[in-house]
Amino acid sequence: MKKRVSFRLHLLPNRKIIATFATEQPNNNSDYEREDNSRFRTCGTDIARHDLFRPTAADSLTLQKTNNRLAFRMLRHLYVGQKQDTKLLFSPLGLSYALAMTNYGAEGTTKQEINSVLGYSNAEQMRALHHEMILSGAYKGTGGEKQQRSTLEAEQSLISNGTFDFRKDFVDNAREYYFADLKKKENAPSAFPITIRSRLNFTGIWASPFNPQETQLRTFTNGEGVKRQVKMMQQYYNKLRFADCKGYGMVEIPYTGGFKMYVLLPGKSLSLGDLVLRTDAESWRKDVAKLREHSVSLQLPRIDVSTRYDFNDMLASLGMPTAFTPQADFSGMTTDAPLQIGQVLQESTLKATES
Repeated sequence: MKKRVSFRLHLLPNRKIIATFATEQPNNNSDYEREDNSRFRTCGTDIARHDLFRPTAADSLTLQKTNNRLAFRMLRHLYVGQKQDTKLLFSPLGLSYALAMTNYGAEGTTKQEINSVLGYSNAEQMRALHHEMILSGAYKGTGGEKQQRSTLEAEQSLISNGTFDFRKDFVDNAREYYFADLKKKENAPSAFPITIRSRLNFTGIWASPFNPQETQLRTFTNGEGVKRQVKMMQQYYNKLRFADCKGYGMVEIPYTGGFKMYVLLPGKSLSLGDLVLRTDAESWRKDVAKLREHSVSLQLPRIDVSTRYDFNDMLASLGMPTAFTPQADFSGMTTDAPLQIGQVLQESTLKATES
């Protein structure tokens, strides 16, 4: 028997967001029979020439587990370190792509530390899974002028000075598996270290769009208990997956294309900070397993958040300090000059409107 649940969100927009995306992509190759190859591109690279298929359920689960472990470690670190009245938005999947691409050129302790942060030992398996996910995430569907499928397009770039050349096998791996853009910074000093950039562009289309005429100014309470008037979208669902977890509620809002947004609403007895600090990949897995279909009345603020992070300090703290020092070993990337990472940068944008 379905239970009707009223779910108003009080997480946003003034300080924190707890919202995650996941993909559940069945092994269904028929979705990748393309009529228009020009619609299937990522990072300016034509990927229609690849054999495209969705990751199997087992592959997708392996990648989700690995990504979630990194995600919650990052969340706790960034939450504790950020200032008040700032928004927290980052992509652990985008960081995984960029680091794994770079790690192909690492050796020795440098490589071991990066693998430890990423959370896996089988780099070859993860490279293949990353490749599958980049392809499937960027797929826009076939036919028609209006895009009906949500997409997640990954961009990775690596910037170096112009005094050395990358090894061919490193270049081939970065472009073939990660569609990366390798650049040289002209007129840089010879000691200029490498800069890693990642960006994920998510174009989300709700499986059940909100009616713009139902959007109204309503009172919103942020993580510090401050109330303000914001534009709140609203919709009644006959069936929406909801879970009443220990101290908070969770709702799963589906997009097209297999993507989902999970939104967490702490109860009166649980602060947002306590929820962040107590949640890890294992507790998250158990709570997601509690989701069941209910009738849900949902109110959700419009979301428009953009962030830019330098992850150097966080990554060193999480266990890969050597990569940022002169002791770094990236001899698999080039043997022309010693290299170290100067910056790991990420830009993320999240917008949620009625459509």
